[in-house]
Amino acid sequence: MNYIKVSGINVDLKNREKWVAIIGSRNASTEEYKTAFNFSYNLASQGYKIVSGLAKNIDTAAHKGAIEARGQTIAIVNTPIEQDIYPWQNKALAEQIRQFGCIIHPFASKAIESNEKGLSQFSRRLIERDRLLARLCPKIVTVKNEGVIDGGTRYGMTYGKLYGQDVYRYDNQLTLHKDPEVKEGKIWWDMELDIEGLVEEYFNIEEDN
Repeated sequence: MNYIKVSGINVDLKNREKWVAIIGSRNASTEEYKTAFNFSYNLASQGYKIVSGLAKNIDTAAHKGAIEARGQTIAIVNTPIEQDIYPWQNKALAEQIRQFGCIIHPFASKAIESNEKGLSQFSRRLIERDRLLARLCPKIVTVKNEGVIDGGTRYGMTYGKLYGQDVYRYDNQLTLHKDPEVKEGKIWWDMELDIEGLVEEYFNIEEDN
């Protein structure tokens, strides 16, 4: 059974023409953080809805930039509505997001921190969350000054390309690089999320034949 819980204001989930995902590393530099914040601020000021994952650093900058512009921002998270926001340091930011947009909770049960294979359910959900983000957003931008896109961000970019979305890298010189080099990241386990079922039921997207 597909499951979505949304907390926040009434955001139109089926009209995503102006949704822009801004993502990046949790270990980004101070300059990259500022770049992400300003980029988000400018886009939100123009009416774009900023989507990210509520993680530390670039995700945080993306949400905060949109809020500063008094625009809409949407967080897709790896915890159910009954579980504390991850990371806990962004609990206050989550409350702000609910005032200026919404938080999408696609998982029904609490995440378990570890499993016998060494990659925790918690971590797997972060990656599945990235794949859902990639399915929903027609434009996906990684803020990274230079180099190949890797780490967790690569999953959002890899699936964005597979879904035919426009993917970019945005650098500190304020330049957009279309179809940047990405270290491929694909999901090899049986996913909890039925991505196509979710997007058809809740987001009005039909699976391509």
